Amino acid sequence: MEQFNQYSVWGAMYAFFEKIEEEFYESSLAEEQGFPEVLITPSYLEDYLNDPGKTFFVLWYKIQEYLKEVKKLDVKKYTMFEEEKAKLIQLLIQSDFEFIDSDFFQSYSFLIGYLSHIK
Repeated sequence: MEQFNQYSVWGAMYAFFEKIEEEFYESSLAEEQGFPEVLITPSYLEDYLNDPGKTFFVLWYKIQEYLKEVKKLDVKKYTMFEEEKAKLIQLLIQSDFEFIDSDFFQSYSFLIGYLSHIK
């Protein structure tokens, strides 16, 4: 399976995590509250290069879990990140990648349905 518009999809997701880290994780509130570390690194992503379906849903699960922690500590930041997540969903829906060969999911339409239900 050819690489699936890697820069638009992974780039958007990685930028999302960077935004969280820059604006919240490194804040003094995060330090005081013991905010959890984001375990997304370039080398982590490289481990999943050959399984784009798994990569996408592992990252998306981590986004969801991370946002739960943000909400506990700062509802205003959570709202901001939810808005960013909505933009990310739109980008993913508009992009041309497919997960047809993924071990986890059978079609692009399943992915769109999944994204539509979690926002």
